[in-house]
Amino acid sequence: MERNKTDKVDSLMLALFAEKMDYPLWEKPSSEAIQLRYFARMINSFSVEKAKASNQLHALESFSKTPKDVVKMIKDEIKFFEKIIEKAKKEVITVIQADSELKKSFELLQTIKGIGELSAIQILAEIMYIPKGLSHKQWVAFAGLDPRLYQSGTSINKKPRISKAGNRYLRKALLMPALSASRNDQYVKGYFEHLLEKRKLSKLQAIVAIMRKLVHAIHGMLLQKKPFDNTRFFNAEKFA
Repeated sequence: MERNKTDKVDSLMLALFAEKMDYPLWEKPSSEAIQLRYFARMINSFSVEKAKASNQLHALESFSKTPKDVVKMIKDEIKFFEKIIEKAKKEVITVIQADSELKKSFELLQTIKGIGELSAIQILAEIMYIPKGLSHKQWVAFAGLDPRLYQSGTSINKKPRISKAGNRYLRKALLMPALSASRNDQYVKGYFEHLLEKRKLSKLQAIVAIMRKLVHAIHGMLLQKKPFDNTRFFNAEKFA
């Protein structure tokens, strides 16, 4: 309710706000978790560059006039990215194996069909930064997979969308496992088909729903130190 807006007034308001807020103390992640994130982010970066080079190679090879030397250079570039990714993967697994908590979590993640070593590294690198004690719904919000409503009065009522106000690296890391599980795990596939046929969702919406449910599952798995139980993912009789 201040009448003026100056740097001095704004500073005072921020100071008063901070004084009244009950902020929890921030806990620094372990050195292993920090190393894990650095390696995971680097792998992600080089994977993106490799994908770009692979797309470029496909375009060049489809044109008969492309010089062979150019094609060879792009192939060499792809091999370089693959070599760096593999080296980083070996280094980060060494870091994981040296920490009992990371090692156990790494093994548990791979009990989910569709999550291999690289996906487990990417997911683990992000969730290790989530503050302890948060619920599975808060994990979903951290990943930016929580629904965002847009309503105003009676005239504006848009379809809910995911907020994306979260960790984009975690969302990206969950996408391929969700796609793979929807094809290769009978219970996840059953849930996917239920969303398409009964709930009338689009394929993209159904995959996002699976990503969100995977976050729920991972939260419970790591909390209880138990492997993935796919039978709890979807109960066909319950939705019959």
